[in-house]
Amino acid sequence: MVQSRTQFGRYGSLLVICFTTAIYLGFFISNVTLSGNVINNVIPALPIHSATVLGAVATRSAPG
Repeated sequence: MVQSRTQFGRYGSLLVICFTTAIYLGFFISNVTLSGNVINNVIPALPIHSATVLGAVATRSAPG
């Protein structure tokens, strides 16, 4: 990502940064969705929407 600035310039590297941000956001959304489904399977009494929110909070507050 940083090396693209040398090749494309300051504004050309913004396209690469936007793509990278979209990919990271996609990974985060898929992890949250998967964690919500797993929490719902482990605790069936918890609705899927609440489990997804709980998964999002747990994913966001995880160290590392």
